[in-house]
Amino acid sequence: MDTSNTAIYCPLCGADNHCAVARGGDIGDCWCASTPIDRAALAAVPPAARGTSCLCPACGRGSETAGNQHCGDRNEG
Repeated sequence: MDTSNTAIYCPLCGADNHCAVARGGDIGDCWCASTPIDRAALAAVPPAARGTSCLCPACGRGSETAGNQHCGDRNEG
């Protein structure tokens, strides 16, 4: 798996963040444009990732599994 473009991965769990903008699309086409984002999830984003990588839908919604390895750890073998 190519992990060189970190903008397409969630900074909390490592899953594909499904970000339309990171893939060259329009913000209006992104899942986050129509979904409320959990404030606690935003606060948990590491400072180095702020403004450079979006949350995945599960973490963005504040799902109970968000941030857990089974949420989609990209380092899984």
